[in-house]
Amino acid sequence: MCPEISWVQAGQWAEVCHVELDPESVNWYPRPPSASEQTFVLRVVGESMIPEYSPGTLIYVDPEKSAETGKDVIAVMTDTGEATFKRFIEEPGAGKMLKALNPAWKDPYLPINGNCRVIGVVVADMRMR
Repeated sequence: MCPEISWVQAGQWAEVCHVELDPESVNWYPRPPSASEQTFVLRVVGESMIPEYSPGTLIYVDPEKSAETGKDVIAVMTDTGEATFKRFIEEPGAGKMLKALNPAWKDPYLPINGNCRVIGVVVADMRMR
């Protein structure tokens, strides 16, 4: 089973591997096939990843998977400690960046220059109806 954690907890997940969770007050979801035991669930907030991920969508994040170009990731900004959800892009000559999928997003590309660390790769999602 995978715990649903908050975005604040996600920012701490890499350091402590398992934030102290009260099993009684956490929503648990079945772990997707081939996901590691460290996999956790986040609820999408905001509209930066529309139309692929709407607010409220549950995403399964595996910290054991490596970020590769085209994969959707959770990254923590080192200056603020805030977690963000974007697509990881690595282009020869352009370097690494995070991209918002929403075509109406004002600044869809965020260059990665040591200002963040990827803490996990999205391995599955679930839309609640």
